[in-house]
Amino acid sequence: MKLQWRRIIVEGELANTVPLWMRTMLVADDETIYIPAAVVSTNEIAVSLCVMDDGISPVSHAKHSYVPIGWVEKNYPRLRKLCEQMREGAGKATFD
Repeated sequence: MKLQWRRIIVEGELANTVPLWMRTMLVADDETIYIPAAVVSTNEIAVSLCVMDDGISPVSHAKHSYVPIGWVEKNYPRLRKLCEQMREGAGKATFD
């Protein structure tokens, strides 16, 4: 079964300074939110390999890797607040 994705793009002030792919979140049919792996590290490949090592598949979109926000929260406690803000934003978003 092929997953269908909804795309959320963060607008506002960030649109002037942050690239589109970095302001994009993907939401799967099961409501799992995927965020850019670059939120964790500039080495997206290393982040993707870590996700796969945990038995989770990263997603490729616009030539970048996206990983589940829950995985980031679990493995990178320093990013929990940012992830909470991203979840909150996703909950208020209209989908592209």
